[in-house]
Amino acid sequence: MDADTTELISLKHDFSFKMFFGDKRNKPLLLALLNAQNLFPEKTVDDLEYSDGGVPIYDAEYENTHLKREFAGDKECILDVLVKLSDGSRIALEMQVSQKLSFNNRVFYYGAKGYTLQIGSGDDYSLIRPFFGVVFVDFEMYPNVPDYYLDFFMMNPKHGIKLVDNFMIRIIEGTKLPPVSDETDLMDWARFIFDDSEDTKRKLAEKKSIFKEALDMVGTLSHDARARMFYDAKIKKERDARAEKA
Repeated sequence: MDADTTELISLKHDFSFKMFFGDKRNKPLLLALLNAQNLFPEKTVDDLEYSDGGVPIYDAEYENTHLKREFAGDKECILDVLVKLSDGSRIALEMQVSQKLSFNNRVFYYGAKGYTLQIGSGDDYSLIRPFFGVVFVDFEMYPNVPDYYLDFFMMNPKHGIKLVDNFMIRIIEGTKLPPVSDETDLMDWARFIFDDSEDTKRKLAEKKSIFKEALDMVGTLSHDARARMFYDAKIKKERDARAEKA
């Protein structure tokens, strides 16, 4: 489906973000986004398979986004997208368009659950693999910091010593994207996700083929979403008509 045929949906909408990156048909687009994150420290880069162009290729497996409850009173955790890489590492992706009360606590809680639920009772702690949470937010969480993304670790602030080196939360604030791009893949993806402008998406598509694929898929989802809207409206009209005759 050509994106010219319909108004483009916004990936900032929670449902669209899940549909876009959570759909297994869009795995190449998800892999491109994961590559852009550069989440792996230099010492583990050799463990990854490389293409001829030197770009890491991750073999991602989609995981159940409903994190199981350990106890009856536990809060339910539902992630937007959760994938496991070929080395066992897990990456969770989430989108939040409006600021919620105690959102920082929610981000850490979800991350901690994703980290700890990798192993079960009796399993060795050495089986725990790296867990990275990537959270896209369309509001300012840290107004006094100019950086558009921040990484958070479990560490001692005085000495800079990490308690563990396989847990990280990255928060990307769409409202802080600078007017001039730094030409990195991460910023390009952030612009594609946060910027509702069709012109912005088309310029990215002209620059890199992966964004041409992404733009075509956005057009497909836009068409599907519109078709669903008309279908729902038709069903509602038929139900109302039957109700009037009853």
